[in-house]
Amino acid sequence: MSHGVGFDLQNCTGKNDGIIRRALYNDGILTGCGASNTNNSMTVAAGQFMICGRAIELLTAETTTIATPPSSGVVRLKYVLDMTQTPSEEEFTQGAWDYEYAASLSALPALVQQDINASGETYEIEFMVYSIAGGNISTLLRSIKHSAPSGWNDLPYPCVYISATSFKIEGVNLTEILRYGVKFRATQGGVDKNFYIVDSQFSTDTTITVTGEVDLASGTIETPKYSIVDVPEGFKKGELWYRANAKCSTAQSITQGTDSVKIALNTEIYDPNNNFDNASPNYYYTAPISGYYLVDAHMTMATIAATFEIMMSIMGLPSAPVRMQRTIAAWSASGYCTMSGSRVVYLPKGTIIYLGVYQGSAGARTLDANQSTLSVQFLHV
Repeated sequence: MSHGVGFDLQNCTGKNDGIIRRALYNDGILTGCGASNTNNSMTVAAGQFMICGRAIELLTAETTTIATPPSSGVVRLKYVLDMTQTPSEEEFTQGAWDYEYAASLSALPALVQQDINASGETYEIEFMVYSIAGGNISTLLRSIKHSAPSGWNDLPYPCVYISATSFKIEGVNLTEILRYGVKFRATQGGVDKNFYIVDSQFSTDTTITVTGEVDLASGTIETPKYSIVDVPEGFKKGELWYRANAKCSTAQSITQGTDSVKIALNTEIYDPNNNFDNASPNYYYTAPISGYYLVDAHMTMATIAATFEIMMSIMGLPSAPVRMQRTIAAWSASGYCTMSGSRVVYLPKGTIIYLGVYQGSAGARTLDANQSTLSVQFLHV
């Protein structure tokens, strides 16, 4: 037997509606609902907000007055849905404000968030947290965000751990959904872990291979989600985060005949995810996830009137070094040799790369200050 949700002469229950809206909206403000306070009260202005797929409208501002506050600590205002309360046509009976004290933000208890669109009875959201000073409500520490689509979809199948970079879903073929390039999120030990899917295979079970900054751990994989949008909530888009650029800001002497002298890239130009280490003697980039990266390098070296070889290379790759550029030239007078090169390389997670230079003259040569750079840009998994 089936039930048509949204069809003529078919009932649409609160649960039916809540399931659909929860797939579209996070908990949060739709409109209004600004926060304010006095020494002993917290007020939420008129407006509307979403809670577990249900919309709540505040027709007027609502004020909660606290009693017997501690001398210090924090106070949290939360909105609580209690589905055991009997519904009423005259007034809304299943939602109410509540508050609680704690010694600090980290000491606040976990919110109760049962799925009220299934069999759950209680669902809480945090609206605001204030500090308490001298027994009075003081500074706003955090408040509820605006509701917006998160970009994540719940994966309604258990995920079974295989390794640090793989899991399986037993007895079902999900390769068309969990395909190459799709984002995956899971929670382990209270920590959200984000991944790119790099391989998806089916044979009795669906086996998924992933890459992410934090590996999967042996044990339960909780609240699995997937996303096909460009940047779902809380996900680091590789092209924006996994990039770095550094330069050698001081002149550097390069000894002759050594392959390959590490260029001292001691000054970062940008490095949003802290993947480049510009401390001596490191001067290297560490790949945060497995994937393809564009590596671009530039170098300027002083020359003499002689014939000798110069090479610039990407060092540290799992295979042989990649020669960015190589030249053997006869210089008629002292001057400078400028070299530039770009390569697309595959870097397994944790690979360390650096820029190396070889020069085969009769003596040491000098790299010009601020003229030697290494740029790394993540392309895709």
